[in-house]
Amino acid sequence: MESKMKKYIDIAENSDGHNVLRIEVGYSLGGYNWYNGDNEPRGYYLYCTPCERKTNKTSDGMEYTTITEIVGMGGKTLLKQVTRQSKKACEEALRIAKEKEDWLVQRVLARYGLELKKEETVCT
Repeated sequence: MESKMKKYIDIAENSDGHNVLRIEVGYSLGGYNWYNGDNEPRGYYLYCTPCERKTNKTSDGMEYTTITEIVGMGGKTLLKQVTRQSKKACEEALRIAKEKEDWLVQRVLARYGLELKKEETVCT
């Protein structure tokens, strides 16, 4: 899969240790999916995956981020079926992704019993 857009949404603490949902639009060549046995169409997909994101420091003070996910966890939906990649199709897929993002996020949250992190209100 070739990623076209990626962002992270914070989620509340949970027993699996996930702290973010990764939202990603990507292009897939399609074909047989060995994980679920489906024959998937070629096109642009919206993916939503629970992950654990950590920022660490090396001994010399450099920071790096690691992202851990479980293969097969999350959800995806086809945005636009195509025969080949193109700028126009990608732009249309990104537009459709904005419309479907909330739906897929809510579906993944419900499926795995997760919640979005609540915004803290601070009075000053």
